[in-house]
This record gives sequence, C-alpha cells and structure tokens, in this order.
Amino acid sequence: MDARYIKNLPAISAAEQEQLKMKKILIAGCGGLGGYLFEYALRLGVGSIRIMDGDCFKDSNLNRQFLADGSSTGTFKVLAAADRAKRVNPLVNVEVFTSYIDRSNAFHSVFDCDAVLDALDNVKSRRLLLKACQKANVPYIYGSVSGWTAQAALIMPEERGLGKLLNGSFADMGILPFTPALCAAMESALCLRLLCGRQVESGKLYCMDLLNMDFENPLIK
Repeated sequence: MDARYIKNLPAISAAEQEQLKMKKILIAGCGGLGGYLFEYALRLGVGSIRIMDGDCFKDSNLNRQFLADGSSTGTFKVLAAADRAKRVNPLVNVEVFTSYIDRSNAFHSVFDCDAVLDALDNVKSRRLLLKACQKANVPYIYGSVSGWTAQAALIMPEERGLGKLLNGSFADMGILPFTPALCAAMESALCLRLLCGRQVESGKLYCMDLLNMDFENPLIK
C-alpha cells in the first residue's frame, strides 16, 4: 500500500482502501463545497474523480473556497482542482469538464460513476442531477450550505419522491468559511461508507446548525 494512505487505517480496513482505488465519483460543482469534496476524495484515495464546473474564480470566492487564492482570479475552478491533484495525489485519475450540469450532459456525466456528490448552488441543476442519477442507477449525495447551516443526505436511485428535499428552502445567509468544510465532511463520510460497502441509511437528512450547535437527522421519506 502507498504510504500516503497509511493513516486512513484502521478507521477503514486495508481491503477497503484497496477497494477505493477501483471507484469513480462525480463531483458536480467545484466551488466552496466542491473544493473540499475534491480534496477529501484525493486524500482518501478514490481511484477516479470526475469534476464539472463552468465557473471561474472571483475575489468574492476567497472567503470560503479552498482552491481560491490571490492568483486564481479568472481561472476555471476545475483546472485549479486538477493542478491541485498533481501536487496532493497524482495516483488519482482526474477527469475535468469546464461546463455546468445541464440537460445535454447530465446523464452522460453520471452513468459510469459509483456515486455522485452534489456541490451545486441552485435547485434547477440539482433536480437535473438527481433525475440523471435515478435514470443511471447511481447513488446521489446531496449537500447544501447557507450561513452557519449545512445539510447532507444520501438518496439511492430506487427511492422516488425525495425530490422535495431539493426545494431550496435555505434563505440566502451568505456562506461562512467553515460551513462548506463541514458539509463536505458529512457528504464525504456518507460517500466513503457507500463506496466501501458499509451500511449507510438513505432517505435521512443530516442537518447541522453551527450557530446554535444543533444537530438533527430527520427521515425525509
């Protein structure tokens, strides 16, 4: 085993670590949430990571987006991610697409993946992504942030009627630097358990309010 993965053990087993090398995920969105998801997947050793985002960095991203720095303004976010991968874990195969999720590419983007992680910022794109996952029989991992609050959930493709989760109920409260990191940790933990074949409950919404330090996990079925 490559030494870079030693400290992942024994939280996951050596067999599970080897299993991760055979997995492919899509991270849809590469901003505040997606940057952390990408970093965690690199360090876990997921074998193939597909990233999609048509956006470029702006100065307003600097407060929270892991991949943003003073020299990245105007750079495609996914290209910055690919460059990061070369430095952090060149063993991972990274596929880069400088495009947004839309009707023309959603199904093709997800069909050969073992899991899809949502790092999007709008309801329309989320619904397209969820529908594509259901059609392609791929698990969808939802994540959303606002202000002090983060949400995450796993939706298996056979579970219909959970689109209500994507209603965009969050008010625009800005995004603090640490909230995307928390949300990405929640999504990544769900994804890791799924990819390793561990038991993980779907149809449950995990909500964390960092202002009041409240944690809830209601069923959304």
